[in-house]
Amino acid sequence: MQCCRRPTTKPGFTSFNAQFRYGARRQIHHQEGRPARGMNPFVLRRLVIWPFIGANVVVFFWWQQAKAEARQNRGSRKPTINDATFWRSSSSSRLQHMMDHYTLSPRNIQEGRPHTLFTSAISHEAVDHLLFNMISFNAFAGVAILGGPLPVSTLLALGVGSALASDLASLYDWNRKGQRNCQGLGASGVISGMATAVACSK
Repeated sequence: MQCCRRPTTKPGFTSFNAQFRYGARRQIHHQEGRPARGMNPFVLRRLVIWPFIGANVVVFFWWQQAKAEARQNRGSRKPTINDATFWRSSSSSRLQHMMDHYTLSPRNIQEGRPHTLFTSAISHEAVDHLLFNMISFNAFAGVAILGGPLPVSTLLALGVGSALASDLASLYDWNRKGQRNCQGLGASGVISGMATAVACSK
């Protein structure tokens, strides 16, 4: 006579241990596929890169409006940031505002405008300067975010620190050479610091 062992579980019912093992496997697989920073890197790319580029584009258009107003007051000549004679002789209040608050210069620091250490880093008055810097920023920041060598918080701190360090170095160099009337603007310092950090972290 053959003895048949009664099944311990009902048909179609999965035991608790089996469910636990299955849940553990699902959890492990989910953790293995999760990004290291806990957020989609493409979302991080939009949160970090596009606001910075957008700020630079906005300030660029402010420059164009200021220069257009200055040309109306001074004729049809098209000025550049290096055209010191035009800047000094311009009667445009908007252009003067941009010079006072969106360029780095010893005069701005001496007159109590330290915020220009940061605002000058998002300031471009020439379209080729803006395009080159924004393409470079998008490339290096994209590598840092998608490649994952740097956390986003570190990336943001690096950008601010690079802007400050490059501007302080420029002020020191101008002071050492006695160049009191120099002016600077652009995101080159931010990009250089970011590119160096990404290269060294690989």
